[in-house]
Amino acid sequence: MHHVKSSPTLLPKKGGQLNLKERYVYINVLRTQCRKANKKSKSKILDELVKNTNFNRDYGAFFFRTKTHLKNHRKRSKPP
Repeated sequence: MHHVKSSPTLLPKKGGQLNLKERYVYINVLRTQCRKANKKSKSKILDELVKNTNFNRDYGAFFFRTKTHLKNHRKRSKPP
């Protein structure tokens, strides 16, 4: 049986929020754990993600099903 390993260094401090880059790192760590886990453990990992990110459960599961990359977006220039 796999146990969910939470990574305290990735979690926000009490009352703090994860910025976008930290959130994607956290999701990628949980995603790798989820790929190796059985069904019961996957549910616990998803519960942890929902609790720490305030995502909807279906939205959190979406991140485990897909590969999500943090892209550098270019700033749009204003039209003249």
